[in-house]
Amino acid sequence: MPQHHTCQAVVFLCIDWRLHPDADNYFRAEKGSFDVLTTAGGIKDFFAEDGSEGYLMGQLAKSILLHDPEEIVLTIHSDCGAYGGSKAFDSREDELAHHRRELERVAALVQGKYPDKRVSTYILNLAPAANGWRTSAIPATIAASD
Repeated sequence: MPQHHTCQAVVFLCIDWRLHPDADNYFRAEKGSFDVLTTAGGIKDFFAEDGSEGYLMGQLAKSILLHDPEEIVLTIHSDCGAYGGSKAFDSREDELAHHRRELERVAALVQGKYPDKRVSTYILNLAPAANGWRTSAIPATIAASD
């Protein structure tokens, strides 16, 4: 009989190679054991084109069923191609504001479906570095809804 095993968190990350391994290492250090769900746009597919629940809600349900994570970590990153990259925004402030709105929208959906789980949100910042790219995580404070 297989042994039941749990993890501390499930982390949603974008496939963008520039994020890895920095993002993986950051969340391993911060959260310990975690399931990682990596798709283009990270959190983009929580909603389908018609506004209904998307592909990632089903993946989240599987993670919860199989590994019962205490925390659901939602991320979005700067210069994400799935959102048109940084060039799709008039300024860095506009890009960050957009990303916070996306995180708020997805966090509300997830928290509504799983009220007993802690939901954390992060904006991952990409910056050029001498040996490639550096990723830093910025916790995005999401106001609790009443």
